[in-house]
Amino acid sequence: MATLLLAGCSSDPATDVVVDPEQDAGIVDGGEEASDGDAADAPWDGPAEATDATGDAALPSVTVALYPTPAEAGAVDGGTDDGSSSEAVLMALAAGAGGLVVDLDWSQLPQDAEGAPDSWARLDAMASYLNQERRQLLLAVSVVNASADSRPAALQGQAWTSTATRGAMRDAIDLIYETFGQELAYVSFGMEVDRYLASHPTQAPAFVDFMSETLDYARAHPARPVTTSVGLTWSAASWSDEAVDVSDRDTLADASDAVMVAFYGLDETDHLLPPSKAVADLGALVESIEGRPVVLHRVAYSTSTLLGGSELKQSTFVKELLGMVGEHRDRVPFVGIAMLHDPAPEACLRFAKERRVSSSAELYAFWCSTGLRLRDGAPKVGFSSFLSAATGLQ
Repeated sequence: MATLLLAGCSSDPATDVVVDPEQDAGIVDGGEEASDGDAADAPWDGPAEATDATGDAALPSVTVALYPTPAEAGAVDGGTDDGSSSEAVLMALAAGAGGLVVDLDWSQLPQDAEGAPDSWARLDAMASYLNQERRQLLLAVSVVNASADSRPAALQGQAWTSTATRGAMRDAIDLIYETFGQELAYVSFGMEVDRYLASHPTQAPAFVDFMSETLDYARAHPARPVTTSVGLTWSAASWSDEAVDVSDRDTLADASDAVMVAFYGLDETDHLLPPSKAVADLGALVESIEGRPVVLHRVAYSTSTLLGGSELKQSTFVKELLGMVGEHRDRVPFVGIAMLHDPAPEACLRFAKERRVSSSAELYAFWCSTGLRLRDGAPKVGFSSFLSAATGLQ
């Protein structure tokens, strides 16, 4: 099997998903793409419409995507290797995913293409493969990640409206569009930005101005693929009046192509809602957002018994989630399900600290058990639910 290089993803070989040995024939060792002419560069309009029983085009399709998080097997000291990275991507696509979600902080972005680290080359190769396979990518390059400022070190402490910060962001957008093509369906420039606004109220006016300018630049960029929509990702709570200044939220939403949302199915004590209640709440949120598409950037449900979860509850959540999305397919073009495998402990600790330090134990347990498969590669019950439900929406 040829090696598909991808930063941050690996996988134990699946026992319940068959990966065609020829499926990755378009990627060769070293991350370069072998192509028949210019097929991979040919224009395309994303996934085809879903069809009804007669085979006629009927309902709009929904891209059901996965985060290709790694299994522990094959990794060294919690890291990843190239072979397991290939398998994670191929497993996600073989399971019926119509796309992938990759989240980066702005600080992880290379300063320029020539000086890009190997991880950027691996991401570029993965994107080229998605283009070839007519699958989609949601790329988050987060300026802020929940309450944390995710700018490069050289920009930390500078005003959001400083010349250096604004110029560096324009350079980052230039690099994104130089690197990716029509597989790039969505770009988010912030993860749960309402948490940053709530945690840094004195920074809010400058931050809103900066993000408005960022979105304007990204939307008007001459190299922007016609398939690409840009925006910011909000926590589900931000769509209640108490969560964040509504005028700030609406200003940034109006500057976006789509409203992007992260949803975790947690109550105010960071314990899990019952699956049906969680799905109903998310459905109500979708219905409350008018005037633009709702992209479910990150949707997760835990199997942690500490939080009241289980594999059966996660499975129920996945089935009912995809059923709800199907009922709202005219408004929800994309849903990213987190995660393929349970994340590594260091990622769980970071997730908890960036959101609510006072309850980090619960949030740590939550994030470390959001995978549809265990870290050792074994499938959970929810993985079977994904297999049976995902392809029906696409």
